[in-house]
Amino acid sequence: MSEYQPKSYPWRAWRRLAALARGRSVPLRGNRRALRKRVLARSLVPLAPALVGHPAQAFDLEPRVVADAASEMIVAGPAEAFLAVLGSVHVLNFLSVITTGRRLRSLGEPDQARVISRASTSRVMLLRGASMLAGLPLKVAYYNHDDVCCGLGFTRSALREDAGRHQVTRDR
Repeated sequence: MSEYQPKSYPWRAWRRLAALARGRSVPLRGNRRALRKRVLARSLVPLAPALVGHPAQAFDLEPRVVADAASEMIVAGPAEAFLAVLGSVHVLNFLSVITTGRRLRSLGEPDQARVISRASTSRVMLLRGASMLAGLPLKVAYYNHDDVCCGLGFTRSALREDAGRHQVTRDR
């Protein structure tokens, strides 16, 4: 005789807890890391040129490539980092809605730059932090590409070799 198993979420959670108590590993349904990466990349793509500080005409890389690299970096860390960056994007969108009546992604490049500049020079620390935190992973991902590094006059391999030659100590 089969046991009745409702298809509700609490039953699955209970089954997972029971399996963990017996010492078995039950994988989570779905890939949360891939979902976080996709959500973050979608919210960073339209803002990439404005947050990096280059207009779209001078932006050497495709914004999708930069946003994917930035979201991969953020998702590799703890979930709190993901939430902080995504929250900062939402704060910038909220500021844009308050000041212009439209979301940041629907504004033109000059208006996006104006809203981000307003946030980064604000007296309110939350707005300054949001503009810096949303732009930091994009800037790291943008300047981490070989094409951009060569355009600036240095190679990443030479920097790694130079860093490997110096001993890092915390002694004073």
